[in-house]
Amino acid sequence: MLIGKTLRGFQLGLESVQGTAVAANRLIKNGTFKATRRNNAKKVDSEGHRNSLAQQRGKKWTEWTCTGALGYNVAAYWGHGFYDVVSPTNPGTGAYTYTYQDMNGTFHTPQTFTFDTGNSLGSNSRFAFGTMADYTITINSTSCDYSVSGFGAYPTKNITMTATPTQIAPDVVHLTDCRCSFSTTFAGLGAGKLTTPKELELSVKSKYKYQLFIDDATSSIGGILEKKPEMTGKITVAEGTESDKFLSALEGSTLFYLQLLCTGGLIIAGTPNIYRTIAYTWACFVDTEDETDDDDLFAGSYTFYGAEDTTNGDTNYVVTNTLSSL
Repeated sequence: MLIGKTLRGFQLGLESVQGTAVAANRLIKNGTFKATRRNNAKKVDSEGHRNSLAQQRGKKWTEWTCTGALGYNVAAYWGHGFYDVVSPTNPGTGAYTYTYQDMNGTFHTPQTFTFDTGNSLGSNSRFAFGTMADYTITINSTSCDYSVSGFGAYPTKNITMTATPTQIAPDVVHLTDCRCSFSTTFAGLGAGKLTTPKELELSVKSKYKYQLFIDDATSSIGGILEKKPEMTGKITVAEGTESDKFLSALEGSTLFYLQLLCTGGLIIAGTPNIYRTIAYTWACFVDTEDETDDDDLFAGSYTFYGAEDTTNGDTNYVVTNTLSSL
């Protein structure tokens, strides 16, 4: 019997101890999850023999990716796995705000996940130690998407997926929800220059790396190492606009602040009203300007990279939704 991959889904659970599997009791709907088993075993060949004599076995692990439409619910999970949690707060009945920061100069404790992937009929897999390494948000004229990837322990096959998981509604971000602002001061972001970019990409790469140790008996990941992440971005604006003038004037050494603000449906009516939100804020420097090709002569594309903000702190990711817990 052939089991179609189109019916495969994934579930996750937040581990209380890194690498110790838990029930994957959350079903994420807006995401395509793919996991690849890695096994660095190699054959042993010797001169004078036609065929392999033996197999030299090494370590085993999993590499995974998840892509989909950015949503106000799933954004909180990925923030949980990538940054340190400052505080989940309750701004009003039915609304919850999750605040994350990078906290430069301190040791991070990444939230790891247990993943189940498969369906009710097929050969299902589960692996623990699911750790995020890369996180990218891309917005253009047709979509608002996320892409995350990472690593984990080697999967156990043919498991029974966690029963009756809580289904996390997609609650997707619409293109009309998105606003981008930038300012030369952190305080000026709220009243800063607004732009409707043709395209915006925010990306943090390789924040965590897995470690494989040769002096222990485990066949899988031995630990996590945090490296200096590469924080980069790219924004494309119409050439000759105020946005273009502002960004071109910042080439060089002038620090500026950029914020992506996604504001969705109303959660609580009051003073003030509380909406679903994703706020992604960076302190950064403009690096270079890349002119677009002949297909789009009237747009300028700027790349930038993240900077440490010692004055205003490093709270750079806030999500408000209706999830009382993750």
